[in-house]
Amino acid sequence: MKKILIIGSGAAGLAAGRFLVGQGHDVTLFDKGFRLGGRLATRNIHGFRFDHATALLSRDGLTDDLPDADFATWPSDLPLDLPLDLPLDLPLDLPSSKPEAVNTGVGVPAMRSLAEAWGAGLTIRQGVTVEKISQTPDGYIVDISADIKPSAEQAKPYCGPYDGVIVTAPAPQAAVLLADIPELAALVELAEKAVYDPQWALLVGYDIAPENNALENLPPCYVSPHPDISLITHETAKPGRSGKTAFVVHAGADWSRAHLDLSKPEAAARLLPLFQEITGNLPALSSPSYLAGHLWRYSRVQQIAGAAEKDVLAAHQAIAIAGDWVISPDVKGARTSGRLAAENLHRYLIKEA
Repeated sequence: MKKILIIGSGAAGLAAGRFLVGQGHDVTLFDKGFRLGGRLATRNIHGFRFDHATALLSRDGLTDDLPDADFATWPSDLPLDLPLDLPLDLPLDLPSSKPEAVNTGVGVPAMRSLAEAWGAGLTIRQGVTVEKISQTPDGYIVDISADIKPSAEQAKPYCGPYDGVIVTAPAPQAAVLLADIPELAALVELAEKAVYDPQWALLVGYDIAPENNALENLPPCYVSPHPDISLITHETAKPGRSGKTAFVVHAGADWSRAHLDLSKPEAAARLLPLFQEITGNLPALSSPSYLAGHLWRYSRVQQIAGAAEKDVLAAHQAIAIAGDWVISPDVKGARTSGRLAAENLHRYLIKEA
């Protein structure tokens, strides 16, 4: 049994963790966020629920280890001629015919429910940021900072040593973490190939019941309804949802890139009038009771690293990379790379034992 650290508890990290635990290893996941899931994020606040990162998933990107009860097809009439900048977890080569080929859906009762199902039984420490990875004669150690009350292990300024490490952070952050070990130059080079677009999202909620007659004619989602808006989802219309009326407005890539310097309240204030205009300036949607902006700086992977399967593990080192930027820019790609990284690391550690 080897002691392994996984940095990140998104789809890639969870896939890697599940495999390595299944092989009998002692595995810990560190994540700087307060909830697991990464791009499968959900915010629950004041009775509202927002899937404010990935809006929809392709069922093809999920695997047999997901209970059917955690996924529901939605919506039923999504057009197939989708712009490529949508915050959807779909492959970029969408089919132009055969509607049955695109089976989109959501996690139930929230998008994060998928990550929670995958993370069941794993040791995950939230609110822990890994600042640096170093190599010692005894293994790898990581410098950390914790935003929450640390465990006994996290109370130290570093953790380790570990026999192996898998880095699933966004590519720019991964490159920084890997840069201090010269033997990882090839992994750094791969990370530097990945290119992202940012994503501003508006979370808007109303203290009105979802069945309010004023909302009955609203579609479940608006696809590219405005040059500055790529998608609007009626969150309360999703399967398995309850609570007060909520919407997520996903700004377009160009708008998000041009407004990176806005504060969250400023971005929300600018996006709200666009949302209200698109939804017909309904009186019922004139005065939100919850309003927030959220910036995903590393949201849409526009160019992947294009790593070969063997290249996700460093040569002669027990460090590997995984994520939606490595092989394919979606949950399927993230999970595939996580599993590959874990398999390669496991084989390396067994060989070196």
